[in-house]
Formats: sequence, structure tokens, C-alpha cells
Amino acid sequence: MEAKVQRSPEGEKSSLKNFIDRGLKHLRVREADKAISWFRKALECIPASSQCRVKESEDEIRFDLHRHIVMASIIKKDQITAYSHITHAGKIALRLDKDLVKVKFFITQARLHICSKDHENAFSDATESLRLIENLKYKTGADYNIDLADTYDLLGSIESDRENYENSLCYHQYALNVKESSTEKDSIKIAESCFKIGHIHIHLKNYEMALEMFHTVKNTLKDANPHHPYLELTRQAMMQIYRHQIQNDMDSKISNSTLQAISTNGVDEEQNAKIKPLVADRTNNTFGCSNDTETYKLSHSMISDHTKTGNAELECGQILVQDQFEGQFLSRQLAKPVKFYWS
Repeated sequence: MEAKVQRSPEGEKSSLKNFIDRGLKHLRVREADKAISWFRKALECIPASSQCRVKESEDEIRFDLHRHIVMASIIKKDQITAYSHITHAGKIALRLDKDLVKVKFFITQARLHICSKDHENAFSDATESLRLIENLKYKTGADYNIDLADTYDLLGSIESDRENYENSLCYHQYALNVKESSTEKDSIKIAESCFKIGHIHIHLKNYEMALEMFHTVKNTLKDANPHHPYLELTRQAMMQIYRHQIQNDMDSKISNSTLQAISTNGVDEEQNAKIKPLVADRTNNTFGCSNDTETYKLSHSMISDHTKTGNAELECGQILVQDQFEGQFLSRQLAKPVKFYWS
């Protein structure tokens, strides 16, 4: 029978640090299951490390581990696990009675309330965190940039969920400013703030500002963490803006070309009403189809009225001759062929 190997306190301490570091590494790239697994292993190590740690230090480590598990559970959308561990973290925070611990607890609990759409309690937790940070800064002179930025981000998310987009933009901009001015810059956290600001700009219809933010996110994450979920979401958001811009450009060109045709050929009011929505009936609700060729419909009545006026000829598989530049414009913008047909 093999003897059980006894680990030294130094070995336990090393294992505990290793488990925590591995968990944080996975949490940083949003690999929630792996992160939780390492944090739970770290929790199992703490009682065995009591010989080299005082009780208060143990409690602080336990508190951080429970808090990290809550964050990973939020990523997984596992509220049962999250609420279980936030309860443990709250009890430890109450026992330790330290302002910095309370700040981290309120930040974590606010995140959980946001996921539960409990905006009132989330806002209460975030404002309490902000009050405690200001008190700590006054007492110690330290900046507490990480916690301050996290709190501003939370307030921004709450205001965004409430559709108070101007307030949300201010809070997220505060968070970004704090992150960029920090002595220890975290490129991923900066990119995450830019992502949030970009989406607020979409709501405010500031599309150029949104694209600027999304370009920063894309350029940062493709190097820092190419598997970060925000990278794909950023590509989708940018495509949404490009489609919106092309749509607006198309509508403007179609309107101008239609008015020019009416002026030249004297189309009456009834025919004018049918010609104006020349490329209105699309096969998809959003601009751009999922297949390789963008396809648009022209109705029988539109074609009939348009050809009766004598201002265009109809070629199979194409838009009316006078508006072929619209197809060329779309092909150029989308870098793919554009096919027109009629129903």
C-alpha cells in the first residue's frame, strides 16, 4: 500500500497561486467553464494552507474566488451558481468589514443584478461602490482605477438598458478615460469599453463615431485575443452600419435618377408613384442577402408602366436600362454581382 504524499505548506501555497492564475487567465478570455474549474480547485486548497496564512488572508482569498466564480457564471448565464457564490462572498465581505472588499462585492453584485434586469438594485450597488471609492481615494490618495472604471461601466450599462443613451455614453466614456490613463493599461478592457461606446453611438445614430470605436476594437482584439466574442460581434455591427450607409446612398441615388427621368420624359403623377420605389421590394428585410448574389424584385406593373413611357428598354435579368448604374453601384459597394429580376 502506497503512503500518502504530504504536501508542504510552501507546496500548497504554490498550487493555490497556480490554480488562481490559471482561473484568471481563462476568465480574462471568457472561458467560463475552465475558469470555474480552476477556482473551485483553489477553494479546496485554502483549508490546507492555513499553516502559512492568517485567517483574514484566507477570507480575502475565499472572497475573491467566490467573486470570480460569480463573474464566470454570469458569462455562462448560470444564475443559480452566481447567486449561490455571491451569497458566500457577501458573508465574507461583512465579516472582513473593509471598504475595498465592499467595493468589489458591490461591483460584482451589480453585474449580477444587471443580468437579472434588476436595474434599481444594480444602480444602488454601483452608486454605493462609487461612494466607497471616493472615500478610499480621500483616505489613502490611491486612484483605484480598475474599480472606478468597472463602476462607471456598470452605470453605463444600466443607463443603456434604460434607453438613457446620452447618460450611458457619458459613463462609458468616463470608464474608457480611466482605463487609458491607468499606469497598467489592459488592452482588452479598453477594447471592451470601445465596443460598448460603439453600440451607444449606433443607438444615437452617430455612425461614423461608432465605426471609429469598432475599428479600435477590431485592431486591438485581433492581436490581444482573436477568439474574444466581441471581435465577431464587432464585425457584425460594422456590417450593419455599412449596410445602413449603402442603403441611404442607394435611396438618394434612386430618388435623383427617378426625378431626372420624370423631368426628361414627362411621366405623370400616377406613374411617378410607381417608379419611385424602383428597388424597394427586396428579398431580405435587411440590406444584403445571405447568398452570393444580391437579388431585387421589380413588379409587373412597374415594368409595364415604365416601358410604356418609352424612356427605357428591358433586358432579361437586368434592371431597367436607365437605372443600370444602380446595379453597378451596388456591385462596387458590395464587391459582388447584383442581379435584378421581376415577379
